[in-house]
Amino acid sequence: AAIVEVFAHNAALDRLGSARRLIGAGRIERADDAAAERLIDAYMVLSVFQVNHSMVDEEQMDAAWKEIDYAFPQWDALKQWTREVRSEILASDRDSPLAKVLERITNGFGLWMGRQCSDLRGKLVKLEKGNSGRVLLRDFYGSALNDENWQFMESRAFLRQMGALDESDPKAPSVVIPNYVETPANCLGGAEFYTVCCISACSGFLRRVEDAASTSTAAPASILEVVKGLTASVDAFGLLSPPLLERLEGVAAEHGGQVPLHGRLFRQWMHHVFPRECPFPLPSGTSRPVGEEEWEAATGESARVDEETARWHISTLARIAAGARELPWIPEEELVVPTEMPRAATGRRRVVRVFMAGVLAVSMAIMAARHVKTAL
Repeated sequence: AAIVEVFAHNAALDRLGSARRLIGAGRIERADDAAAERLIDAYMVLSVFQVNHSMVDEEQMDAAWKEIDYAFPQWDALKQWTREVRSEILASDRDSPLAKVLERITNGFGLWMGRQCSDLRGKLVKLEKGNSGRVLLRDFYGSALNDENWQFMESRAFLRQMGALDESDPKAPSVVIPNYVETPANCLGGAEFYTVCCISACSGFLRRVEDAASTSTAAPASILEVVKGLTASVDAFGLLSPPLLERLEGVAAEHGGQVPLHGRLFRQWMHHVFPRECPFPLPSGTSRPVGEEEWEAATGESARVDEETARWHISTLARIAAGARELPWIPEEELVVPTEMPRAATGRRRVVRVFMAGVLAVSMAIMAARHVKTAL
């Protein structure tokens, strides 16, 4: 944690230096300087676009200023928050250095982002059909055009690549709320070695189940006991429905009576219970979530649709009645940790993926060593 803090501090200073260079504000040191707000804005633009700030020239910065409102719909809210931070610091000490303001902004950026994620989820829930955790694509685009939620203009192909598009009903494709909120496309750059992303609303639920089990597997009855206790503050969809209970029993039957808590099928079951909070886990290889710029560079296509295309989708896609709809169930298992498989054949494809913690630790150590060498 201490090493990360050092990296974050140094990265913030480097980005501040680049912001000074790009707007010609080399002499601004105090937070009460009249030009401090403009410098803070430049600092945040470099953060939002996740660019190599040391390589950005004035022409690229001018283009970023012009694009920021469209590329990042929360820009006005972010500026307002940074001004509140600055005012709070100046209220206690008029002589505060600008670096202190930026340090407070950097440290609080994650919490601010968390509030934006909650607002984003709330906007999508208002458009939700029934309790499905899904927004019809036609309503998704309609909200962008009619409610000025301009963020909801991602193309169908890009949504599919992100793993946020449910096309189980080809006539009425829909955006999966938790998959959309948690996609890397909604992450913001904190520094060159980390990004700030939306925290999964499902992680707390999964942790409660794991804590109760104390192992990587649990019996269906034990899982149900914990999950029922979670529904007091969250609307659960079909928790007690016989088909969903049968699904859980079926997962356990494939694994000798125990449900692997780190398996794809259990997370899929959790999505059926909490479709607004828990992402739908697509099988490996069916999606590759990336940011807009990376996707556009790889495909040569725009990650967003224009207004004409959005209106075409709205007029073409089917309108369906609100209410419960059957959520897709893909009977393909994937395990993050190895468990002993039952000998009996199930007739279903089973994929076991084992992630080696040792390899991950070595990779992280190498990355940290490189950053330390660079800092020195």
